[in-house]
Amino acid sequence: MTVSVLVPFRAGCPWREEAWEWVRPHFAPYEVVVGSCADGPFNRSEAILDAASRAAGDIFVVSDADVWCDPTEAIEQADRLGWAVPHNLIHRLSPESTSKVLAGADWRGLPLSSDNHQDRKPYRGNETGTLVVIRRDVLFDVPPDLRFVGWGQEDNAWGAALRTLVGKPWRGTDDLVHLYHPAQPRQSRVVGNPDSLNLWRRYRSARRSPALMRSLVDESKVPA
Repeated sequence: MTVSVLVPFRAGCPWREEAWEWVRPHFAPYEVVVGSCADGPFNRSEAILDAASRAAGDIFVVSDADVWCDPTEAIEQADRLGWAVPHNLIHRLSPESTSKVLAGADWRGLPLSSDNHQDRKPYRGNETGTLVVIRRDVLFDVPPDLRFVGWGQEDNAWGAALRTLVGKPWRGTDDLVHLYHPAQPRQSRVVGNPDSLNLWRRYRSARRSPALMRSLVDESKVPA
C-alpha cells in the first residue's frame, strides 16, 4: 500500500503560504502532490482532482494546506472501508494563536484568544472539509464535484455522495488544528454562492437514493 497526500492550493496569500510551510514537513513520509485549478475563483474540487491525476498512491490523504491531523490510523481504515476521517474536533486558531504556532508553540497548549472570532472552542469538523483519507479507486468513482466554484458546499456534497454510495466512514478521535488565513469571498458564513447552494440542495435531496446519487455524481464528471 502506498500513500499520496493531495493538497489543493493556490499561492498568493502570505497566511496560507506560511501555514503550508509549517504543515508540509508533517507529511514527510508520503508523496506530496500539490494540486491547482484554473484562474478565477478557487475550485477546490478541480485542484484535488489535478493532484490525484498525478499521484501514485493507492491511498490518498486529501488535506488542505493549512490544517494538520495525524492520518496514520485513518490510512489503514480507508484501505479497508474506502474512506476515513482521522479527526473529531477542529481547533480553529486566530491570527495571534497562529503566529505563536508558526513561531514554535504547541497549538494544543494555547489558550483561546479574543483577537478573532474564528479562534473559538473546538467543534466537530466536516468529514471532507479539511482532511479526509480515501482509497484511490473510491475517489475516482465518487469524486468531488467540479461544478462547485469558490468557497462553500463542495465538501457537504462530497461527503453526502460518499456516505450514500460508499457507506459511513471510519472516524477517529484525534484533534485537528486549522491555522488562520483570511476567509474567501462568500455570500455568508455558511453559504458560498447561490449556484453552489442550489447544487448542494440537489445532493441533499439524493442522499436517500443511491440511484439518484449515482446519476448526480456521474453527471458531475463531465464539466458543464
